Amino acid sequence: MKSLEFPHHKAATISSRFPRESIQKPELVIRYFKSLALSTAHMQSAVRREPLVLYADVDTTLKPKVDFCQELGLRGPHLPILIAKNPKLLTSSLNKKLKPSIGVIKRVLECYRGKSTDDKINLLLFHILSRYGWDIGNQARLESTIAYLKSCGIVGSQLIMLLKTELRLFSMREPELKGLVSQAVEMGFQMGSRMLVYGVHALYSNSPETISRKFGLFEELGFRKEECSLMFVKAPMVAAGGVSFLLKFSLERRMVPRLRVMELVKSRGVLKRHPSFVTVLLMMEDEFVNQFISKYGKDLKVAYEKWRLGSS
Repeated sequence: MKSLEFPHHKAATISSRFPRESIQKPELVIRYFKSLALSTAHMQSAVRREPLVLYADVDTTLKPKVDFCQELGLRGPHLPILIAKNPKLLTSSLNKKLKPSIGVIKRVLECYRGKSTDDKINLLLFHILSRYGWDIGNQARLESTIAYLKSCGIVGSQLIMLLKTELRLFSMREPELKGLVSQAVEMGFQMGSRMLVYGVHALYSNSPETISRKFGLFEELGFRKEECSLMFVKAPMVAAGGVSFLLKFSLERRMVPRLRVMELVKSRGVLKRHPSFVTVLLMMEDEFVNQFISKYGKDLKVAYEKWRLGSS
């Protein structure tokens, strides 16, 4: 335990959870982790997140799972980061959980791979599994969640986006997931639309109280409740951002004018890509004007200036 350079109280807390006769195991685990190029910081992170990993048997518990990760292409500099961020992968059942569940995720990535190479698929898998430490869901739950989301029209890159950003959502019980989607539909999102995934993401990542507080912020600034709902449907990432994030920008001179511009440009069908509203908000003024106003006619530029000045 000393070799991990933990403060005394932290080392004592971890050691107290395990019998004295197991004290020799940590040194074997540390030696094995060092052979995989884990730094002291990597090992500290892994042990803080999952102390049990320090007392696992190297040959029967750790090595088979590390070998499996390497077979998936998660090797080199990615492996130490993966272990540091999600050490539960090393304490979960290899055959009952890891192989079937990760297999489900990888099949989704390969199904929508497009022109992606194996290296890019492996990198996506790395980002998904190292997002944060969690107990990966079982195969049946993952498959049923993916099937339901597909039935709602959330497929391809949108499904992968959810896997990358909200992997815990795929462990939700089906009634809870259906309730989340129903809530999004009640707020104005349509089943099968490309915006539904952003509504689901925003509702999942924010409590009802937080959503209400953000809506209240807009209402205090003069928006009607119906307008707040419309804004959420048009740009759900505004609600996904923190309240402090919203307060950074002028509602009248930046947020509303840019939202109106994006609605108008999208309605003309001239955009090849649809950036998130957060991306649009963060753009410098010159960049926004060049990308979304100057090339689409003088009338749009005149309208934008009126909106910025508060004219209807």
